[in-house]
Order: sequence, then C-alpha cells, then structure tokens
Amino acid sequence: MPAPLLYSFQARMFADYLAEKSGDPAVFGRLGKAFGSGATFETWLAGEGAGLGLPATVEALSADWRSWLQGRLGAQAT
Repeated sequence: MPAPLLYSFQARMFADYLAEKSGDPAVFGRLGKAFGSGATFETWLAGEGAGLGLPATVEALSADWRSWLQGRLGAQAT
C-alpha cells in the first residue's frame, strides 16, 4: 500500500479505536479541548484515560491499540 494511503488507513483505524474503546464518538472533541488548554496526549490519558476506558499511558495505549488492530485485521499489528 502506498505510504499516503497507509497513513490515512492507520489514522482512521486509530480514530475508530479511540471512539470504540471510549464509547464516545466525539472523543476527539474532548481531546481537542484538552490540547487547547495546554495538555499533552500523555497528561490527557493520565487524567481522563481510565474514565473513558482507555489505558492511562501512551505505552499501554499503544499495546492495547495493537491488540485491537490484530483483532480487527487478523494479523499481527506492528
């Protein structure tokens, strides 16, 4: 798959993951508000991740996302 298409696919899958795992299809609005207030992704996860059903660290989120991808795609996600 060409790199631009791969990036778009990966970004869409990550958006789907966050919406599904958080149960909030507007989770990116919450994230955007946090970024607008000066939060980083790491601090947002630490503060709000658990309440949304997301891991509280980027490392744990990455592992969970890879597992989620593997369940959707049926292949080992890297």
